[in-house]
Amino acid sequence: MTPPTALDPLLSQLCFPLNAFACATWLEEGYVDYLHYGLFDAEHPDLAAAQQQSTALILDRLPPPGTHILEVGIGLGTTAALLIKRGYRVTGIAPDPAQVAIARRRARGEACVAETRFEDFPPPPEPFDLILFQESAQYLAPRFLFATAQDWLSPGGQVLVLDQFALQSTDSRESLLHVGSEFAGHAERQGFRLLEHLDLSAKATPTLDYILRILTAHDDALRQLLPQSNAELEQLRQAVAANRKRYHQGVLGYSLYRFRVGA
Repeated sequence: MTPPTALDPLLSQLCFPLNAFACATWLEEGYVDYLHYGLFDAEHPDLAAAQQQSTALILDRLPPPGTHILEVGIGLGTTAALLIKRGYRVTGIAPDPAQVAIARRRARGEACVAETRFEDFPPPPEPFDLILFQESAQYLAPRFLFATAQDWLSPGGQVLVLDQFALQSTDSRESLLHVGSEFAGHAERQGFRLLEHLDLSAKATPTLDYILRILTAHDDALRQLLPQSNAELEQLRQAVAANRKRYHQGVLGYSLYRFRVGA
């Protein structure tokens, strides 16, 4: 666990709503290590432990140390720093300048961190062995994601995704999230083989309860820290509450997908 620290002013400069989540977490916990969902259970009852369980799922599925990993959406650089410590070569990208600044600092210059979108990132001079999408795949068209990954990966390279998904396909989509089964279908059509799928929805759902609680508890402080209007912060709380309801209804969920390029 990271010891309590003073609020990093860059946290309030993150793109909205990540700035709200990050600052509310700092106000509640005294530190912020990650921006992603946690996986809660009896052994991981608090946010730090739940987020670390999510990271542990990733670490347990990586190729051998020394291989090259692309992290799409580098967050605050905490995962990249762990990967470097374990002997991996890491390239991280994010379009948010505040994220990139924090990640570069946490990675201490040992990771190549670029301020760019996945769509604008140039082809790498050498292939990656694994591409990690942790809550970033939802913003990309699956056909483009897997076509690009196929071009960028070494033979037998992998794509590892932890993200929110729609659990059912309907004509009136309540969410713009990818439908999990359709996402996997796109991967197969682009030449990837599904190695693993874990439905983590039950463990991820308490994250929304946590977020809604801290946004409400620290509403006054967030209004002072963030450039967003009161109306925007209220809309965010309503959106989190709506998503929490959809999780409990089984409309939305959270999954791990792992694919390998080629047969």
